[in-house]
Amino acid sequence: MSADRLHVYANPTLDVKGSRIEAGGPAIYAAIAGRILGFTVYVYGGVGRDGHRVIAEYVRRGVRFGKLIFSLDDETTRFHIEYRGDKREMIVESLGPLVRSTPIREPRIVSPVLREYPKPLLDQLLSDAFVDIQGLVRERRVGPLRLVKGACQEFNLSKAKALHGDIDEMIVCFNDSLEAVLEKLSELTGEGVEILLSMGYRGLLLGYDGVWWHVRAWGPRATDPTGMGDVLTSSYAYARYILGLEPIEAAKLAVVTCGLHARRTYEGVGLEDVRKFAKEVIASRVTREELYKHASV
Repeated sequence: MSADRLHVYANPTLDVKGSRIEAGGPAIYAAIAGRILGFTVYVYGGVGRDGHRVIAEYVRRGVRFGKLIFSLDDETTRFHIEYRGDKREMIVESLGPLVRSTPIREPRIVSPVLREYPKPLLDQLLSDAFVDIQGLVRERRVGPLRLVKGACQEFNLSKAKALHGDIDEMIVCFNDSLEAVLEKLSELTGEGVEILLSMGYRGLLLGYDGVWWHVRAWGPRATDPTGMGDVLTSSYAYARYILGLEPIEAAKLAVVTCGLHARRTYEGVGLEDVRKFAKEVIASRVTREELYKHASV
């Protein structure tokens, strides 16, 4: 097992998909990128009295436990997930425990599922972290998943290293046009914070040093599998903070890792094949132009 470690701060979840109940949450999806690129994920969060169903699957997927709170007074965070075309609909069936204390490790991704960290602790976690804002802009309530307009302004994002969000969710939260959203995010974060905005099979917007880049998607044009955003953030964090790549090269590796995960999901490409291809990308033996010409692994 690789000695490279990435620390993910997020509650594990139970995801209901039809008749199946699966372990979910940012850490278990980050571990998908870990298997492809060669790093180990450590999770920091909490589960409820039914958490044994999550823990067994996390262990099987190779996720390590940095600190996991087991609360008998709570249920594990549970989502009901349905896909309608390329749109994902989520209903919150139960809320997981609040996490009131945790060790702070580097490098880390702070990716709350439903605001499970109280604000004083969250402020500490956000500093010098890669922040996935998705769970911070959601209401902490049971029922259909709702976004909180203006939620981004609640948090001090200027101390973060990087920020990730879904472009469609950001447009809803800011209640404004794409151009205005990009400008407002840049104002909120200030100089030095890298911003990644997922656009599904349209690719990724990357903003840093006052410039926005469009990084094209790579892989099959298909609905993103559940957890693709976590594959993106974890592979970008690995590239930036462990490999030391520059932002645009880290973004390139991240979108390729997402594409490789999609190929495994939809086309049955083997793990060893995608690992070999990822190593070639890391070693820069495959240029950006060549990447876009590849029809298959």
